[in-house]
Amino acid sequence: ADNELLEERTMALASWCSGFLAGLGSSGKDLTQALSEEANEALRDFHEISKAVVADTRETEEEETAFVELVEYLRVAVLMIQEDMRAPDAQDQVH
Repeated sequence: ADNELLEERTMALASWCSGFLAGLGSSGKDLTQALSEEANEALRDFHEISKAVVADTRETEEEETAFVELVEYLRVAVLMIQEDMRAPDAQDQVH
């Protein structure tokens, strides 16, 4: 929740990234070839975020803005990964 301490939200985000990667890894597929370079880069970012350690507990407006931007980046990255993994369906047109 937005009213939680930034430290707690950061650690929760790190755990979420770890769980997301574990879920993808449990598919048993090598996704690196199925995903675009941008999606693979995002997965590397997810890995780095999953290792987050909060060293400074100051909550400034700058840090809050950075956290919000990071969450938005992850949201868009998840959509990109989902689209890369999605198989074409009957409604997709191939030109």
